[in-house]
Amino acid sequence: MEQIAVLNAKDHYLPKFAIVGYAKVDEYYRNDHYFSYHEVAGTKLTAGMPLTKDTARNIFTCLEGDLIKFRFKGMLPKNLIHFDFKGSFQLIWYAHPKQRMLYFDTKTGIPSGKYPLPKLVFKLVGSSVKVFALNRKDTLTDNSPLYHAPLL
Repeated sequence: MEQIAVLNAKDHYLPKFAIVGYAKVDEYYRNDHYFSYHEVAGTKLTAGMPLTKDTARNIFTCLEGDLIKFRFKGMLPKNLIHFDFKGSFQLIWYAHPKQRMLYFDTKTGIPSGKYPLPKLVFKLVGSSVKVFALNRKDTLTDNSPLYHAPLL
């Protein structure tokens, strides 16, 4: 038999286990189901064993891991514009313009104190945050021009 392709574990997902489901219909239309768990050894399935609730729970927890990583309890804040946790965690929110207390390192020569800040838009992607500014009078829309924040 000719070898068509060789899968490299670094480039592809390789099968590690399989779940096989069996069904039987009794004479009274009652369905019986049985599931077996098989590990993959090389290119062959090993002998199956009954799928236990613990094994199934571990498999489905792995599958749902990305979906249940981030949860909100209660109402979402009104200033939250965007929330996404598919792939990398993303949040976008805004803060209304107002005077805020800012603290500066003494080496900068800028005194700590209250400073007026414009409307700010924050974008969190993974563990990095970007900050943008809006004109005070502009309402936030999909086409609003964003400016460099005065903080960075």
